[in-house]
Amino acid sequence: MRRHRGGFTLLEMMIVIAIIGIVLGVSVALFGIMMKGEAARKGGILVQQAVAETKQWAAKQHRYYFLVFSEEGKEGWMEIHEDKNNDGIYQGDQDPKTPDADKALDGYAIQLPRFVQFENAPKFVGFSPSGYLSFAPGFSEVQASTFDAVHNGSNPKPVGDIVIKIEHREFRMCLDLDKASGKVRRSHFLGEP
Repeated sequence: MRRHRGGFTLLEMMIVIAIIGIVLGVSVALFGIMMKGEAARKGGILVQQAVAETKQWAAKQHRYYFLVFSEEGKEGWMEIHEDKNNDGIYQGDQDPKTPDADKALDGYAIQLPRFVQFENAPKFVGFSPSGYLSFAPGFSEVQASTFDAVHNGSNPKPVGDIVIKIEHREFRMCLDLDKASGKVRRSHFLGEP
């Protein structure tokens, strides 16, 4: 009489290990996709915080301040600039010896997450001491009604005053700015189809 031993055969162990490997592979791929979308959301949060912080600087110092954005398609960053002559006109900081040059605040460069960049953004937004927001000249502001209509429609597209995207992906964070309050009025996340 043969005695039956408990345990698994080598074939059974190999099947279980293969199933675990497949499940882990799919989980890692899905986690990677989910995390890329989170980078766009985090970028949107960073923009909202930078808008609020720039507005606070303007109110606290009773001066004009600007939130300057990196160019589209390049590494995403923002800087807070002080309007040195307090005229409300962004001159840039190319020549610090010029009295009209607007100085970037030390320690107030904000980096977006890796692979996150601006798809649509003005060169800068300005904040008056009273908190009113203004866009760079020539920038076409998206109206709140258009923002709502597009994002609540059946086929939403990336529309907003500021649109952040993940490089080589279809994840986007769309932000609508309110001139009167100087805040991000609403935001909408668009994922991959």
